[in-house]
Amino acid sequence: MSRVLSLSAVLVLPACNEVNPLYTTTELYSATVASTSTSDVSSTGGSTETTSAGSSSTGVPVDCGDGEPDPGEQCDDGAQNGDHSACKSDCTVQVCGDGSVGPGEDCDDAASNADDAACKSDCTVQTCGDGALGAGEACDDGPNNADDAACKADCTVQVCGDGFVGPGEGCDAGPNNADDALCKANCVAQACGDGDVGPGEGCDDGNPVDGDGCSACVLDSCGDGVFQMGEACDDGDADPDDGCTPMCTLPTCGDEFVQPSLGEACDDGIANSDGGACTQACQVAVCGDGLVRVGVETCDDAAFNGLLGACSATCVAAACGDGVLQMHEGCDDGNAVSGDGCRSDCALEVALTQGFYHTCALVDGDELRCWGRGTYGQLGYGSTMHLGDQPGELPTPVVDLGQHAVLSLASSQNSNCAVLDDATLRCWGGNDSGQLGINNTAKIGDQPGEMPPDATPLGEPAAAVVSNNLSFCTRTVSDSVRCMGLNQYGNLGLGVTSSLGDNPGEMPAGATPVGLIPQLLAGGGNHFCAGEAAGEVRCWGRNHAGQLGYGDTESRGDQPGELPTPAVDVGGEVVVQLAVGSTSTCALLVSGAVRCWGGNDLGQLGYGDTTNRGDGPGELPTPDLDLGGPAVRLGLGLTTSCALMADRQVRCWGRNVYGQLGVGSTEPIGDQAGEMPPAVTPLGGDVLALFVGPAHNCALLVGGDVRCWGLNNYGQLGIGSLANLGDDEAVLSVPPVLFE
Repeated sequence: MSRVLSLSAVLVLPACNEVNPLYTTTELYSATVASTSTSDVSSTGGSTETTSAGSSSTGVPVDCGDGEPDPGEQCDDGAQNGDHSACKSDCTVQVCGDGSVGPGEDCDDAASNADDAACKSDCTVQTCGDGALGAGEACDDGPNNADDAACKADCTVQVCGDGFVGPGEGCDAGPNNADDALCKANCVAQACGDGDVGPGEGCDDGNPVDGDGCSACVLDSCGDGVFQMGEACDDGDADPDDGCTPMCTLPTCGDEFVQPSLGEACDDGIANSDGGACTQACQVAVCGDGLVRVGVETCDDAAFNGLLGACSATCVAAACGDGVLQMHEGCDDGNAVSGDGCRSDCALEVALTQGFYHTCALVDGDELRCWGRGTYGQLGYGSTMHLGDQPGELPTPVVDLGQHAVLSLASSQNSNCAVLDDATLRCWGGNDSGQLGINNTAKIGDQPGEMPPDATPLGEPAAAVVSNNLSFCTRTVSDSVRCMGLNQYGNLGLGVTSSLGDNPGEMPAGATPVGLIPQLLAGGGNHFCAGEAAGEVRCWGRNHAGQLGYGDTESRGDQPGELPTPAVDVGGEVVVQLAVGSTSTCALLVSGAVRCWGGNDLGQLGYGDTTNRGDGPGELPTPDLDLGGPAVRLGLGLTTSCALMADRQVRCWGRNVYGQLGVGSTEPIGDQAGEMPPAVTPLGGDVLALFVGPAHNCALLVGGDVRCWGLNNYGQLGIGSLANLGDDEAVLSVPPVLFE
């Protein structure tokens, strides 16, 4: 079966361990993938004759994989050969129709590809709205699909009773259509004189004649106070809200009488509409009711409305270029210009991740450069040298990851993992706990010839990766979560405490049973959290400070049967980002509000004290932090927290011994009353993206400059020295990082 590589939004999910470093995570989307055309295939049509001396018993050339195209091979990219790569494992060129999903292909079902199949003949996935009639579609008029058109937006044919007003219909209330309702069974609006007694009508004899017992759809006897045949009631008065209307009918929504006792706020009769001022439920249309008012609102996602939602708090649809950073955008600088740090499609041009003592920058998904500590090979340059601690060492070389773009990148304490555009996971650096997932503890990247690293055996294609202290978790294209590395506290969620990936045969391993579709995934310290679109959040791993949010200090995931964990009580509002630190966890809500729980010994929760939250019953949901305005992104370090605000400024709180708050002092913020909201970190301009590491932080500014501050004992700030920055001087006192 073909698989579709699904890329999600950029998430800045950094963190650290209380005694060891952490990582941050950056997920990139909209990476450019070069497809292979059929013109690159030899004229033999994909098959090649070779002599028995040049082929194995499987028909694969014996030299396939040596990196040199030999006779009988269409291509050979060495270790990069793969069934999802431009050059396949058998040294044939990837082409649409060969049954393998290659670069630039969404799917490939081989001979089953067809324009009316799930995978089309051009290896793109059949989707409603593409103009091609596919499996499961009743119609597809492409851009003309609409809920009020003959072919609806979901590619079903418009029919009376489907709840959508289509061509030739005067109304459609779906299952509520009836001849005695506002919208009749034939999708014609109820009207006086049509012969059907509808809401608000005491009678309907199908003629306009008065004095024949039914005049203007009111019984002539109505109002005399005497209950007679044909009347539902008759109390002899004109009060519409006393149980009997002036039409001698029982009160109902749609009778044109407002009955507050029934909870009605309006009633426009047959004009009631879920796209109008008065809804079919007789409620005044308001933004947030989940109904789009025609001509007034462009969207309404009800509880999902908010600053960071696809639909704003004022029911205006979000769009790339509107200057508001939405949950599915990497950036939004309010223009359609690339080359200023934010691409025209709202994808970041530069993204960073940080380990405890190193930093990596990914430029346009193509060039990865790292600096700082290199002891474990985490820089990926085939040595253990440190870079960035001396003048002139930046920009560093491009890390060799083969001929592939990077879709997702995460850094743990002393290692990195990247998801490439061939859907493989490739990791390098320290490996004491098996965090590279290669079934041994050998470091990769500290010796010449070790890069690019081999793919980690996950068992299925990868989509995105996150990390905590010495573990990585990968979201696959099927939305499962697969983890590896340190597991002392149940970090991996597999019901044991033994590390995974450090011994032969352990990978691929089973999926972590998170119990939801992990649209959000974050790690820090020794715990992970996952969230789904409906706003539910679940966490597992170490819990000594209440960082899991379950009102106790019991770890989850270290014993069988503990996963899936329950939902964390975040407070009911939709969560759009999770950020995980060493002992704390924060949730960014669709409104831009922030709520945090867990360890708080240095004020990292931001509540003006040092009291933990989440380690005792009844402590969640926690209140909104006072940040001086709405936030659009979060990042948590070791014991430091930072937010990118809607006004494009950065505010940080918590521990500050290395100047990681960037305010020219080493005093913590948030551990005493009156310290919140924290001061703005002066960075010299508006900020596009924020990247928070264990003890050092970085920001991408509008225009493309990168500035870093905090701990710098191995040159991880990339400023050509070992001096910390932000502890007794301004971040602006040194030039921007020369990352390329």
